[in-house]
Amino acid sequence: MYRLEQRARLGYNVIQLVGTQWRGCDQNSEGQVAFTGSGRITINPAFFQYFDEKMDRVNAHGHVAGLVLLWALPFGRGMELSPGYYLPDREAILLARYMVARYGAHHVTWILGGDGKYFDELEDRWKYIGQEVFWDKAIELPGSRQIGMLGAFMRGFDWWNLLPAQELLLEQPGEENYKHHLSVLKSKDQEVILVYIPAAKLEVSLLLPPGKQYRYQWFDPVTGKTSDAEVQIEKRVMNVQNPLEKDTVLLAITVY
Repeated sequence: MYRLEQRARLGYNVIQLVGTQWRGCDQNSEGQVAFTGSGRITINPAFFQYFDEKMDRVNAHGHVAGLVLLWALPFGRGMELSPGYYLPDREAILLARYMVARYGAHHVTWILGGDGKYFDELEDRWKYIGQEVFWDKAIELPGSRQIGMLGAFMRGFDWWNLLPAQELLLEQPGEENYKHHLSVLKSKDQEVILVYIPAAKLEVSLLLPPGKQYRYQWFDPVTGKTSDAEVQIEKRVMNVQNPLEKDTVLLAITVY
């Protein structure tokens, strides 16, 4: 717990975890392993129930979990604890898919293999495993299209001039619930402000830069469309509530 708190204070945003036994830890503190067998594996739900708590704690401290699915050291000490190396393709895919299904609702980035060899004679194998675990299905998911919409949205700005601006927030609901963490960017000239609002009905209170007037819009990351936003302003304080039943971005652009 202290380590996660310390990493959060230092500004770390990703914590790497390994989802099975591996050369650095052949079992968890309860003496459990993620699976047994090799030609045909049996997954141990008790191991993953314990691991659930670790994933929850990482996210609760504001970190993304960098989850290694298949440790894959192909030589030396520890290779016998590398499921990405010794499991047959079918069983490696089954194990990885299980973790993707179990932790897909977390804030997570997937790391298919760890300490492995992914080129020469093993290149095709890892491409095949990766395609079976992710790509053949994910390429057509709504999220893959929404990434394109987000890219188009960001290209509408000089994004390289956008800087973190959490100091504009008068209240941070993420302090009580990490799932409600508001993220704020502003341009160096303060003519653009972006606020990512991760959940429905969240309220945003900003202290606006002096001497600026803004036009406000909502950006819907699901549809890629923008709409006018009605905000309340008193002196330099702007208040608004997310009207959507999902996450959104509040956009403020200077008017002259």
